Amino acid sequence: MEKFKKVIKKQRIILFIVLILALIKWFIIDFVSVTGKSMTHTVENHQIMIGMKMFYSINRLDVVAVKGEDNQLSIKRIIGLPGDKVEYRQNTLYINNSRIEEPYLDGYKQGEEFSTSDFMIERVPDNHYFILGDNRRDSLDSRHLGFIHEKNIILKSIFLYGY
Repeated sequence: MEKFKKVIKKQRIILFIVLILALIKWFIIDFVSVTGKSMTHTVENHQIMIGMKMFYSINRLDVVAVKGEDNQLSIKRIIGLPGDKVEYRQNTLYINNSRIEEPYLDGYKQGEEFSTSDFMIERVPDNHYFILGDNRRDSLDSRHLGFIHEKNIILKSIFLYGY
């Protein structure tokens, strides 16, 4: 009988751990497999992004998973926050007329393949964000899709795992 009680106790502990992990997966943390090359040099094809589902604030330059109209998730970088003026001039980012450093592009900017066409956004609307992929020449982002509503930002990256 004592042996049976130990087995039941172990099963309860395992069930409790599985339940806690499932709750964390469903409500707090999720995983996204990266496909494509829109974030090349920062997030490579086939890497796994682990992200927070809730309880986070969205900050400029965060890497996020965005749900598109086709319900597919894509990985992009937050560039413009609600109310921001966003401008790209001669491969340099300006937010509200202030130059913004993009250290994640430093090695990439040295090559000829890097080029961001000049553009200017007068104001990012309330509850929306302006996103760009780090691979600026090959990214389907706000330059093409427009502003992203905050409800379509599904995860905020907390860890990247490559394989």
